[in-house]
Order: sequence, then C-alpha cells, then structure tokens
Amino acid sequence: MSDFAKRLAQLSPGSPLVNFPNKPRDVEILLQSLAHEFESGRIYNEASIDSIIMQWKREVGRRVEIDHVNIRRRLVDDLYLNRSRDGREYSAPERLVEAAVGESRKIIEDELDARAAKRRVHESD
Repeated sequence: MSDFAKRLAQLSPGSPLVNFPNKPRDVEILLQSLAHEFESGRIYNEASIDSIIMQWKREVGRRVEIDHVNIRRRLVDDLYLNRSRDGREYSAPERLVEAAVGESRKIIEDELDARAAKRRVHESD
C-alpha cells in the first residue's frame, strides 16, 4: 500500500476534521484525492464543482466537515483547479496525482471493511 493510500485511510474515516490538517502532506493527500475527481481540460461551473466536492465528502472525505466553499477555494489556491478571472468557470489542470481515478473510494472502502472485520473478531471473542 502506498504512502498516499495509508494516510488517506487514516485521514478519512474517524473523528471530524473541522479545519484542514496542520501537516502540509495531509492537506496535499486530501486535495489530491479530490483533485482526481475532475476531468483534465473540462470546463466546470461553480455549482458542478460544489456538487463534486460534496459527493467526495460523502464518499471519501467522510470526516471532513470543512465547508465546500473553503475546500473549493483551497483547491484553487493550491493550483488543483484553475478559475477564470470572473470566477464563473473552473478547469482541472493536467497534472499527475498519486492516486488513480477511483482509487480513493477503494482505499476508503477497504479501510472500512478492515475495521469492520476487526470489530467482528473482537465481538466474537
């Protein structure tokens, strides 16, 4: 399992994150996980971006309670998304991320399955 996968599995399920993590690498992992949800070169409007962020929060960033507006702003500030001057259009730059499309969801599913298996073992003892 890659460093990205291990850390994402630790960051996502668990106690709520009401702010971005303090460690830059943790912020990078969360943002990379979200960034690969966007298609390179496609133009998005703000509502589409917000919808993708909220879906990611439900499925991957389960403990991230950071407002979608702040997440969107951070994606732009950290260059994971480009925003037009008038703020109406967004696009994902072509860039490599450490996770393949869909990998973040699988990482979280596997982590939740492993935790459930551990609980079952403890409950049967």
